[in-house]
Amino acid sequence: MPGDATLCTGPRGTIQLGLVGAVEHLPSADQRAPDVFSVVEGRIFRGVFAVNLFPATDPDDYISLRVWTRDGHEEEIGILRRLNDWPVEAQALVRDALARRYYLQTIIGVDEIRLELGHLHLAVRTAHGARQFTMRWSQSQVQDFGERGKILVDLDDNRFLVPDVATLPPREQELFLRYVYW
Repeated sequence: MPGDATLCTGPRGTIQLGLVGAVEHLPSADQRAPDVFSVVEGRIFRGVFAVNLFPATDPDDYISLRVWTRDGHEEEIGILRRLNDWPVEAQALVRDALARRYYLQTIIGVDEIRLELGHLHLAVRTAHGARQFTMRWSQSQVQDFGERGKILVDLDDNRFLVPDVATLPPREQELFLRYVYW
């Protein structure tokens, strides 16, 4: 909850999480004995990174915050239930961290698709400008995204997202569905 923790910028664009009054879980060495919980005041986690949980169609809900332990294991330190409940600065930090982790180009328009020798050559418009890429013409290179979206995987394993095929203009939607109909 925003009142129990603060998120701020750490070194080199990382996230730091400060807990006001945290409960620490100390597992018992003896499996028959109960685990121990103790309150830790003012605990700070450095090098925090964010991971999207499900559902993928609600990227601002259920975001896991994690750190790497000294043993090299990932440890979840908390879950942000609703990112929009947090201050604007904290939201920006988490969104930036997610953008670094999941570089996914969002397609906002389709200019051309050509089928050649079992490959699709696409010319698209993304939020970052015009892009061209090639993918195998195979159902395995297309993943469903939500109810009406698609994720396309190119030859270099880059991912391109069409959030909702039905929102493409009619000519572009027809062109897209002529080749990507799975």
